[in-house]
Amino acid sequence: MKKLNRKFRLYRQTIGLPATLGVLKDWLRGKVRTHDVTLPGWPHPVALRLPTSDIQVVKQVFNTEEYQFDTAEDPKVIIDAGANIGLAAIWFTHRFPGVRVVAVEAERSNFEVLEKNVAPYPNITPIHAALWDTDGSIEVRDVGVGHWGFMTGSADDQNSAMDGHTVSEVEAITVHTLMQRFDLNYVDLLKMDIEGAELEVFRTSSNWLDRVGAMIVELHEGMKPGCTDSFRRGSRGFDAEWMQGENVYLTRDGVLVPPNRTFSHSRALPA
Repeated sequence: MKKLNRKFRLYRQTIGLPATLGVLKDWLRGKVRTHDVTLPGWPHPVALRLPTSDIQVVKQVFNTEEYQFDTAEDPKVIIDAGANIGLAAIWFTHRFPGVRVVAVEAERSNFEVLEKNVAPYPNITPIHAALWDTDGSIEVRDVGVGHWGFMTGSADDQNSAMDGHTVSEVEAITVHTLMQRFDLNYVDLLKMDIEGAELEVFRTSSNWLDRVGAMIVELHEGMKPGCTDSFRRGSRGFDAEWMQGENVYLTRDGVLVPPNRTFSHSRALPA
């Protein structure tokens, strides 16, 4: 009951009581509708599919400010991998006017909402693709955790703890190729929330890692065992590391500012 009450309050605070009652009716009927929602303090409405996990993304990005951090200077280039419906990309453009954001999303329905949400922002480039350790194509799988939890994998991938069912295929692209395609010589910030594909992505980090100033990575060890080890091996060379919410923050000196305002050359997480 407490969980239900919290969710009701979140809906009411985000879209108002009348719309919340409408969503409740849709939920009872098993329907999902797209709502254009104007969030307080934000100039353009965002499309949300309700009731779905989209409301939780609003909570993470705008209400609890999951990506609030200090910088030594404003980043010029951000890659948002696992961009979902584009809310983090929008947050970054408001926080850092003039930043260029490349927003990468693998699942088709998420990407369609992403395109709509970022249309008013010419400095956000939406890309329908999935980060991986090789270029080619990859399966997108629904593992039953909502629109924010689609996984990617190859046909013979046995690493996932929740295999789900394949819903589509999408272009697979490495970070190196992505940077080449969009002429990105240096990425100030790489945000990565890719539901376990960090296991593969960090296998081939040697040809791009030194051109990334900072990273925000959510690890999904429970969904795909081996993610943490792959991340550890493939993310060496940063000057500071800390946890903030569910994310690991990594930075080189002069990019992000750690919460304690000091840099430690020992990794904050256990090796």
